[in-house]
Amino acid sequence: MRMSTQCPKKTFFPAARLCHLLTFAVRPDSVSSMNMTSLNVSLPKALKEYIEGQVSGGAYSTPSEYVRELIREDQKRRAQEKLESALLEGLSSGPAAEINRDYWTGKRKNLRHKHARIED
Repeated sequence: MRMSTQCPKKTFFPAARLCHLLTFAVRPDSVSSMNMTSLNVSLPKALKEYIEGQVSGGAYSTPSEYVRELIREDQKRRAQEKLESALLEGLSSGPAAEINRDYWTGKRKNLRHKHARIED
């Protein structure tokens, strides 16, 4: 099975771990451990020949392996789009706050004070 664990050289975000996390999140450990089922797909002759060419070229061992790889790539792309969307939403949500020990101490103090007033 052809499965790349290498991230592309240029990514949208410079964090190298982002790609590795996405790869881990959508990549199954092995296809053999998956409960397999079949799906018949009708293709134009040109697409069928293209897939067969990919298989005969040695990149994939079966047409099914090629299609599974395409689906995995689509899952990875969609997961990355979702993550990028969440990151952009976070960036546009307002100014960043430094989260440190003092921040959490203040949060706990405010919550204790708030809940103490409610219980009184």
